[in-house]
Amino acid sequence: MKRVRSRGDEACASPVKKRWNKTSVQKELTSGNMYFTKIEGLSHKFNNFAFSLREILDTITPTNSIHFNFMIDPHWLLSQYPEQCRDTPIMLVVGEKMGTDASTLTQLTKLPIPFGTHHTKLSIFECESKLHVLISTANLIEGDWDLKTQCIYYANGPINNEEVESSDFQKELMSYLEFYKNPELEYWIQRIQHACFSSIKDHIIYSVPGYHKDEKKDNLGLLALRKHLSQIRVSLDKLEGSHLFLAQCSSIGSLGPSFDAWTKPQLLKSMRGGIESEDSVAPKFFLIYPSVTDVRNSVEGYAAGGSLPYQRQTSEKQLWLKDYFCKWRSETNSRSRAMPHCKTYAELVNGEPRWLLVTSANLSKAAWGELQRGGVQMQIRSYEFGVLIADQDRIRLPYDYPIAKYSKTDEPWICNMNYTEKDSCGTDWIVS
Repeated sequence: MKRVRSRGDEACASPVKKRWNKTSVQKELTSGNMYFTKIEGLSHKFNNFAFSLREILDTITPTNSIHFNFMIDPHWLLSQYPEQCRDTPIMLVVGEKMGTDASTLTQLTKLPIPFGTHHTKLSIFECESKLHVLISTANLIEGDWDLKTQCIYYANGPINNEEVESSDFQKELMSYLEFYKNPELEYWIQRIQHACFSSIKDHIIYSVPGYHKDEKKDNLGLLALRKHLSQIRVSLDKLEGSHLFLAQCSSIGSLGPSFDAWTKPQLLKSMRGGIESEDSVAPKFFLIYPSVTDVRNSVEGYAAGGSLPYQRQTSEKQLWLKDYFCKWRSETNSRSRAMPHCKTYAELVNGEPRWLLVTSANLSKAAWGELQRGGVQMQIRSYEFGVLIADQDRIRLPYDYPIAKYSKTDEPWICNMNYTEKDSCGTDWIVS
């Protein structure tokens, strides 16, 4: 297996972290559950449903690994493995244009459309008896697993060399790997085929770059989310009360001149399972994204803003977003000062989450796709990967509810603007 090294992050680099009432007697990694990354210094209560990468790898003790990601520090990654596992095969997959290091090796994934990225954050591990799948929102670099709010979804399936019962989760995972058209991934496709994930009822939602048509487009990005949510829409619409649709992300792309350009007719329609919004009863939609004050007061101070690469030139073209912005608040999880790098999308009915998507996909057309030519074609620029959970008992929101709307004086964090007021670390943020 070949190792691939990549450096660099989203557009701005740093110049230098559910309401869940259930208690657990013992902290354990359970298949089909969502967790947070562990933040050192928090009490056990708030890290009870959190793991470090080292703890995960100690639990799995992999004999073979493959990591798909945007950023990978191979030296740090290897240091997280148990010592006895560091000589095992480890394959890394990153985007062809992400590396700025002269030592970048081969096995880079092609990005056929400009401004696309290989943004997926997926790891698959093999051990003697099981295949383990880790879907996360974190790059494989130390800073992403330290003081940020990140989400992790874990699943495993026993390996059987005989024929196993197929499942949607298994087929969706195989289908994603097949899109790479890389013979070096054939081994992993075969291992997935022989792993039994029949106990996993969650769905994988992924994006791959290209101009997609016909049935193929229905299984990707926006339309994949739309398809799966349409299957539970009937039961959701029977629930009386307030329906709230929430997007939460760490970066925002160019969304057009108004809410009606792309967000409402394409993203929100997909979050509603394909149902059109009537203007007279428009559903409530909000976007949770850190304000400048949130970043300034965070544990990392302005440095946390390096992982929140919303650009000034983009922001100035979509000032309408101000009406939808909500602050980052996570007191329930003791993570209000740990800036989010997670990306989640959810529907709440009377304050209760009914489904949650944990994904690498930020709020952008590049990540989710854009329907073109009257809906005949969908353009996607980036690789993205996430998991849709529709079981209320396993949903953990990374933020607080009720949500906190921006005040009149709040502004979204913009990474390429100057901020002279000192942050929690006593520094300012000067980019020009």
